Amino acid sequence: MMNRQRKPSIGLCLIGLLGLSLSGLSNIAQAQLHQNLFIGNAKALALGNAVTADPPGIDSIHFNPSGLTKLKGRQYQMKGIFATVDIRGEFNSTPEYDALLASAGLDDPLRNTESEVESLSILLPQIGVVDLPFAATVLGGYSYQPPGGDITFATAVYSPLIFGYTRADDDDGRFQGQSLALTRLTYFSPTVAFQVNDEWSVGASIGFSYMGFYLDIPLRAPNPVVAAVSQLQNDVCVAGTVEFPIDLCGGDVSPFGVLATIEGKLEETFSPSINIGVTWEPTPWFSWGFVYQSEAAMTLKGDITVTWGEEITGVINGIRGSLEQQGTTGQALIDLMGLEDSEQTTTGATLNLTHPAHAATGISVRVTPRWKVNIDVKWTEFSVWDQWEFKYDNEIPLLMIAGPLSQNMMNQEHLVFNRQNHDVTTWAIGMEYQYSDALALRIGYEPRTSPVPDDKRDFVLPLGDTTLIAIGLHYRTLDGGEWDFALAHVYSEQDIEANSSTNINTLATDNLVYNPYAGIDVKTVVDSYMFELSYATEF
Repeated sequence: MMNRQRKPSIGLCLIGLLGLSLSGLSNIAQAQLHQNLFIGNAKALALGNAVTADPPGIDSIHFNPSGLTKLKGRQYQMKGIFATVDIRGEFNSTPEYDALLASAGLDDPLRNTESEVESLSILLPQIGVVDLPFAATVLGGYSYQPPGGDITFATAVYSPLIFGYTRADDDDGRFQGQSLALTRLTYFSPTVAFQVNDEWSVGASIGFSYMGFYLDIPLRAPNPVVAAVSQLQNDVCVAGTVEFPIDLCGGDVSPFGVLATIEGKLEETFSPSINIGVTWEPTPWFSWGFVYQSEAAMTLKGDITVTWGEEITGVINGIRGSLEQQGTTGQALIDLMGLEDSEQTTTGATLNLTHPAHAATGISVRVTPRWKVNIDVKWTEFSVWDQWEFKYDNEIPLLMIAGPLSQNMMNQEHLVFNRQNHDVTTWAIGMEYQYSDALALRIGYEPRTSPVPDDKRDFVLPLGDTTLIAIGLHYRTLDGGEWDFALAHVYSEQDIEANSSTNINTLATDNLVYNPYAGIDVKTVVDSYMFELSYATEF
């Protein structure tokens, strides 16, 4: 039992923990926004996810399976996650863009406007996309170690990846996602851990997961080619200064209007992966841990629907009417371009997506009888997210028009989101103060930067430099139950200067699809508060 001594106030302890954890941490590490945030383990969150050498109960299944050897008998854990996520954007015009618009006699309605997410979105198997004002879920797990045994068995439900949002129909950020939802849910994770000797333990887990991807995105193209078509329409249909053999006057093409909307939902219900962990504890005051989480290659399947904007539909109908008057030749062109179905096309689609491999190593040191410090270094193979390619089961002929103007990122065969992410390395630190035999106070800090290169930043996944700061506590009840609580603040911000990213705001003629904010400075902010709690006990 620890020596009893006069205890400072809980508030002073937390302030002291914060000061110690922030001092000397000036370099920004690399990480991804979602990593470990929605596992739902309050201990891990409160310690900044620096728990590889100090695995957190049943959720050791994810963080380091070898940590399960510390759980005796039969145990269960229930946990809750509550989170608010505010995603905002600003679109500020530049003098150069203002001058360009003035010279063309145009006005962009998105200049100097703002965006704010209306609700959070979660894609669930057998249910679909659910919009919520805040994120909330209840998860849990079980473990069993036979009396006197060296082997522990366990399984749990958790989510390695959840990210999603919905913007209002008139929100100016909708052109980089009216709605988006990415979910990876591990629903069954049979795990075994083995105590090799007094110092070493090992563990392995097989995770069976669901993966879902949903996207609803209206497309606008403030592109010189579209502006030229708009000017041609004006000369033909309004001014009458130019004669044209085909009717272009059925609709009004604008570089600032909605050309089309693409909606898709693709899923994989059986996606296995492996976690392997080891812990070395040579003394009661020091431990080292390592975990490797394998990648999971998947082929998501579902449907893609392309709905053309009213103005484009009007133009297409006019062109089709003109071609029909030309007999057989005109009908051949109608068939070639797919003009018969000019409003909406749905096709099956596939997306080859890999959930990245991840590895972490760390130490846990009890520097005094009451103070413990955890430090982790982690690596994630995010370069597997080089691009997301949605392949259509059936061609969409009308989209062949976009091919030459998008470097074939969008054509009749596929839609490609060019990510070009790089592998990332991050570190984290957590501290725990044993206030009494029953109560421990925790704080964690994890600085992160985005895996997205500067020239591929966007508002679809607004993952800029990120900071995670968390506090929490652990309380052991008289009957042996263990409560863990954590409160965390996650903040991410990015400034995307005009013409700096090919995924959002360049004025290039051959980048038709991914420049809805061409020539505009874009600022994005992700501001999230998370509260997690869990209860674990023997039964």
